[in-house]
Amino acid sequence: DNVTTIGSAVIVTELENIDKLTIPGTVKKLERSAFNETPLGKVIIEEGVEEIGDYAFTDSYYTEIHIPQSVKYIGEFAFRCSELNTDGKIYIKKGSYAEEYFSQYNGDYDGAKIIVQE
Repeated sequence: DNVTTIGSAVIVTELENIDKLTIPGTVKKLERSAFNETPLGKVIIEEGVEEIGDYAFTDSYYTEIHIPQSVKYIGEFAFRCSELNTDGKIYIKKGSYAEEYFSQYNGDYDGAKIIVQE
């Protein structure tokens, strides 16, 4: 209940695909490379999380990630995939920092589709 930061490289890459990962709003910060190279399916980042560090989900090949309005910082290459992730979807909120961050990619981020929600 008192975890406020998820540190670097907390999940090892030898794991099988994690079908669903929910990061609770009590966690304020995901550090650099927190889930780097961790095979993920659906990722729900709950309202309350404020920072997503550099490389946090790099090469995770997620199927979908939901980024809440509360996120005020997204680090360098936080969601980058070295091969196109054409099955991926990134859900962001209209008017959010995430919308501003992803606006430079014109609706596509390494193959993942960016979906802006009301």
